[in-house]
Amino acid sequence: RAVARGDWPEALVQASRLERFLPDAWWAAQAHEQLMMVEEALRGLRAGPLGDRLTSAAARAPLHVFTTVGLDTPPPPAGAHAPCAPPKEPAPEGRGGAGCERCLLWVDGVGSFLLLAPDCVTIGRAGSSARPDIALSADIEGVHAQVLRVDHEYFLAPRGPVTVNGASVSRRLLADGDQIVLGGRSALTFRLPTALSSTAMLDLPAGLQLARDVSRVILLDQHLVFGPRGRAHIAAAGLAERVVLSLGANGFRCRAHAPLVVGGAPRGRDAEIPLGVPVEAGPLTFTLTSAPREGGRP
Repeated sequence: RAVARGDWPEALVQASRLERFLPDAWWAAQAHEQLMMVEEALRGLRAGPLGDRLTSAAARAPLHVFTTVGLDTPPPPAGAHAPCAPPKEPAPEGRGGAGCERCLLWVDGVGSFLLLAPDCVTIGRAGSSARPDIALSADIEGVHAQVLRVDHEYFLAPRGPVTVNGASVSRRLLADGDQIVLGGRSALTFRLPTALSSTAMLDLPAGLQLARDVSRVILLDQHLVFGPRGRAHIAAAGLAERVVLSLGANGFRCRAHAPLVVGGAPRGRDAEIPLGVPVEAGPLTFTLTSAPREGGRP
């Protein structure tokens, strides 16, 4: 998006972060290098005799620097690095303390959700020694794909055969409504339900439900919105105003227009939410619990 609007400094920052998240991705390194060349060329123009004649719009006009590194370009030549590797940096501060990175969210009258906060989430086969974050009972690789969040954008990095909207991909910037098929059969739908938050969701078909009847995975980017259908991540019957669940350095907090009741005790309209305690916000009732990976370990 920064490239599309000609915001080269911001594009350079994002490309640098993307390269750190994908240290073995040749296309991320190439994009970063090309953006550095663009910035250097613009600085040269501004410093030269034409500098005072360059308007800010002209100096920031989009250049087609990504024609060779588009997200659906052919895979790298044999011997090149794989398009994705797990992030080697720790998650940013402020994403919650111990026990908050992986939870089950139970919403009365709605269902259960697997809530994942890390910026890198793996999808793979249940029972595999790889112990993926999202373990599917399907004939796929132990880790078949990764979903990476970089500056509120989501990238799909396959390790096995993957199609998105019917087309085979080696990597992909995901958009709302994308249909992801792993290994030819296992289908998931990527969703960005509300513009109020960059938290995303993966919808699973009935045959791929996780343990405890979880049919949706929430990729939490700090905030989760409950509210009327079409304006929230989770629609709750009778809820006229939005309720926001947030993950910060000290764990979860909830904000609502109606007074909150946490574990049976009134807590005002903004309260910390401990795990394992029911929370009421008007007609909405939910509970967060820890969700160990397969094998009982976090």
